[in-house]
Amino acid sequence: MRQIRAIVGIDDDQARLMQTALAHASRRVVLKWPAKAAPMDDIPPASHQIIGKSVRYDVFMQS
Repeated sequence: MRQIRAIVGIDDDQARLMQTALAHASRRVVLKWPAKAAPMDDIPPASHQIIGKSVRYDVFMQS
């Protein structure tokens, strides 16, 4: 994964992509994120999190 990230680079439109997912989801959106990473800017806080050793799942429930 590190080699792929070095080739592909950083995803500059990740916040916009997440906002689009939240706007169109009917039940929930789950974001897989590094466990120690800061929350993404410009999106509401997660409803809850599932935290593993190296990965965190931020769950956004839609009403």
